Amino acid sequence: MVQSGSRLYLFIGINLIVFIAVGLIRVIEFLFTKGTPVSDWINIQLAMPAYLPNLLYKPWTPITYMFTHSLSDIFHILFNMLWLYWMGRIFEEFLNSRQFTFTYLAGGLAGALLYIISYNLFPVFEDYVQYAMILGASASVSAVVIATATLVPDYSISLLFFGSVRLKYIALAYILLDLLTIAGPNAGGSIAHLGGALLGFVFIKQLRSGR
Repeated sequence: MVQSGSRLYLFIGINLIVFIAVGLIRVIEFLFTKGTPVSDWINIQLAMPAYLPNLLYKPWTPITYMFTHSLSDIFHILFNMLWLYWMGRIFEEFLNSRQFTFTYLAGGLAGALLYIISYNLFPVFEDYVQYAMILGASASVSAVVIATATLVPDYSISLLFFGSVRLKYIALAYILLDLLTIAGPNAGGSIAHLGGALLGFVFIKQLRSGR
C-alpha cells in the first residue's frame, strides 16, 4: 500500500503548491494592477528554455520546469496529477519510494534533454528555438506511466468508457499519441513526453537485469 509519507504524495503536493501559489499571486496583482507581470515573470523563471545561451542563465530550470504548470491551462495539471496518482500508486505497490523519486526526476531530465536536442537540431524549430520554453510535469509523468506499464504490463485498471484495460495497451496508446502529435502545436511537449517515456522503459529493463 502507498503510505501518506510516500514520494508520490510529496511530488503531487509540490506541483499543487507551486500552481496555487503562483495562481494566488496572479489573482492579487490582477485585482490591484489590472495586469499579471509578476506571476508571468515567475513562470518564465521556472520554465526551461530550449535555447542554450538562455539556458546558461537559468541552470535551475531543468528541475523547476517539471513542477510548474501554466495557469491558463488547468486541465494540464489536473490530468498530469491524476495520471501520476493512478500510476504512482501501482508503481509503489511493487517498487519503493527511492525508485519512484528517481523515475520522476530522471524522467523529467530525460524529457528536458530530448526537448533541447530536438529544438537545436531539427530545422523545423530553428525559427522558434530562441523563444521556446517548456513547463509541466508531463515528461516525469510519462516516465512513471511507462515504467509502471513495463514493470507490470498485464496489470489492469478500469477506464471510463473502456472498462478494464491492461497497462501495456495504455502505454502503447500513450506513446503513439505523442508520436502523432509531434507535428502539432505542442511539438515540444510531445517530444519531452517521449524522452520521459524512454527513461521509464530503460530504467525498468535495467532494474530487471540487476543493474
